[in-house]
Amino acid sequence: MSKTLVATMMSATGDTQEDYVFTTEDDDIWHKTPINIIRVFAEYVDEKVFPRELVDFEINASFKNEEHKCVTAMGHMVFERGRIPFTLMIGEPKASK
Repeated sequence: MSKTLVATMMSATGDTQEDYVFTTEDDDIWHKTPINIIRVFAEYVDEKVFPRELVDFEINASFKNEEHKCVTAMGHMVFERGRIPFTLMIGEPKASK
């Protein structure tokens, strides 16, 4: 069974803020380390957002809030054209009202 997650990524340059909806087949995702959760998002970005461009993630800090099922990270997206600093939050979508 798949689990839907939402990532909000903010560029430290203040130019952009994007929301990404992606899925994982790992029902146990919240028992993983923050880096392993971020890796699921990074794979999505590599395959779906920038499929024609080599992209890597350099994570400088990350932590997980188990109570709220949320991961927060700071780092850089690394492209051949340069590095882009970012802040990232990954969580579950809000329940519909």
